[in-house]
Amino acid sequence: MATTYFGVGDVEAVKAIGTAYLKQLGVEPTEEAILNATADTLELIARSSTQAIAVTALTQAVRDDFREQRTVQVEGWIISRTEAQLCALSLLPDAL
Repeated sequence: MATTYFGVGDVEAVKAIGTAYLKQLGVEPTEEAILNATADTLELIARSSTQAIAVTALTQAVRDDFREQRTVQVEGWIISRTEAQLCALSLLPDAL
């Protein structure tokens, strides 16, 4: 889902942001820990019947995050919590 949302050219950057986000949270990059730390975004994706619907839902969630000030600073960037969680999800095997 991460490459669908962010694009294939940004895979290494997405993974770097995901790693930095987990480190900020004090979360080990294990599958179980990543799944727990990204539950909100996982639920949003799971409710979507297609990738296109998931991307639309993610885009809206990002807008909502900024509107509600649910942002995080990672590696000098201010990104939405949804984007940070999606980056963390990219670290899972077969996630991209």
